[in-house]
Amino acid sequence: MSPAGDPPKDLGLIALTPSEMMFWMYLPVSEPGNMLALVPHNLRQFDPILSAVRADDPDRWMDSYVYLTAKTL
Repeated sequence: MSPAGDPPKDLGLIALTPSEMMFWMYLPVSEPGNMLALVPHNLRQFDPILSAVRADDPDRWMDSYVYLTAKTL
C-alpha cells in the first residue's frame, strides 16, 4: 500500500463474476491486530482482492482498519 497522498498501486487484474446487484459502502472487514478479513457470505467473491491487498503490505494491514466498498449492477 502507498503512503497517504500517493496514487493507488495497481495490484493486477482480478477476475470476478458477480451474481447479484449490490451496493455496499464502507463495510468494516478487519481492524488493527486482525489478519483475517471477515465478510458476509455474498461478498466472499471479493476475497481475492482482500488477499492481494493483505499480501501487498501485511504490516500495514495489521495496523489498519480495512473497509470494503462494492457496487455491481
